[in-house]
Amino acid sequence: MIGQTISHYRIIEKIGGGGMGVVYRAEDVKLSRHVALKFLPDELAKDAQALTRFQREAKAASSLNHPSICTIYEIDESSGQTLRHRIAGKPREIETLLDLSIQIADALDAAHAKGIIHRSVAASASTIGSEENLTSPGSTLGTVAYMSPEQVKDIFVTNRGQAKILDFGLAKKSVEYFQQAIDKDPGYAMAYVGLADSYNFLGGGLNYLPPSETLPKAKAAALKALDLDDALGEAHAALAYAEWFYDWDWPSAELEFKRAIKLNTNSAISHHRYSECLLTRGLFDEGINELKRAQELDPVSTQGLGGLGHAYLVMRRYDESISYFQKALDLYPNAAFIRAQLAWSYASKGMYPQALAEYDKIAEPDKSVATENQLVADGLGWVYAVSGRRADALKIAKGFGDLSSHAYVDFYHLATIYAGLGEKDEAFRLLEKGYGERSAGMPYLAVDPFWDGMRSDPRYADLLRRIGLPHPE
Repeated sequence: MIGQTISHYRIIEKIGGGGMGVVYRAEDVKLSRHVALKFLPDELAKDAQALTRFQREAKAASSLNHPSICTIYEIDESSGQTLRHRIAGKPREIETLLDLSIQIADALDAAHAKGIIHRSVAASASTIGSEENLTSPGSTLGTVAYMSPEQVKDIFVTNRGQAKILDFGLAKKSVEYFQQAIDKDPGYAMAYVGLADSYNFLGGGLNYLPPSETLPKAKAAALKALDLDDALGEAHAALAYAEWFYDWDWPSAELEFKRAIKLNTNSAISHHRYSECLLTRGLFDEGINELKRAQELDPVSTQGLGGLGHAYLVMRRYDESISYFQKALDLYPNAAFIRAQLAWSYASKGMYPQALAEYDKIAEPDKSVATENQLVADGLGWVYAVSGRRADALKIAKGFGDLSSHAYVDFYHLATIYAGLGEKDEAFRLLEKGYGERSAGMPYLAVDPFWDGMRSDPRYADLLRRIGLPHPE
């Protein structure tokens, strides 16, 4: 794109990008001014619902008239230089920072007065005009690192279909924020929901902390929220999540998910979480239906595309799985967990060079041996194992073995490496440890492709029986 001329705009440099598109700095060659051009991804440009939302947000932003908010001349045009570009990693004088902060606050106040609420305030989404006025285009979407705790709560999606949305530090900080909200107002039910989702995140989907330290707290917080407001769908969904991941109480979890959806049928998160619960029990058609509903409700989220990719992966429909993961990566190219799952799909088809090539695209910090990288890194160990790179697989396994002496390691995921190597005894030994610790991976035992070579072993059937899962046909 750099150097090209689109209409009467010459593209100069890329400013940034996100789920709703990529933004470039450009020159209006007719009026000799610098502008920002935002291009939607092809996936969204063809999505009528996403386009409608984009146009609605542009109209909302164009209704604002304030010196610290940019004017929307066209849906894809705004002028100025980003704050991120202005800062460029350099310290700034306190007077400058105060001046910019005041302008940000004034701009937000003007937007809020019009009923327009920002989900995020990011430097890359803020521009500085020629007269040093900060401008920030209105947006109802957001980047997690710049969201308020209330908005962070809304994007907790901690199942297999998602990208790694939050990092460990931010997730722990969210617990503090929601606890502070509870301390200030013990009767605020949604704060308990946020706290429950924070704990579910830490001990559930991404395995940052032992489930025994987090999921009982998530359940307690969800129950408290329901004590305050039993009609709160989000609280029923948070309770269902803990019952599914930790209690392995499938009937109760399903009942709570259904209550959550009945109370708030437009909750994409509830539909997505319920779909995962259904998939782990082999109820594939029902799970796919819930996922498609989630995608309809939120077409630009990894919930839909990534979730469908994962669903078709566990259904062994690998070509469809690959297609959906690729679509998700078109929107979120740096989503390490989505790319890892794409690699697993290739490996499951025996396409090992393609699987390894996908892992090569993942940044090293996102696939190194670390507590926060367990699903991605152990998955790489499994790909190494099934592709014949035994030494590389064992190196990762040893790394997590060493890590377990001083940090939490989910033994379910470590066991996948030994399953890939054909070392069944060690794989089952680790699975038994995962069972004892109520690993958040255990609910996937009946459907994950890692265990295909172990399904005929009586120990596999015994584990499924104790967890309460059906044996796959």
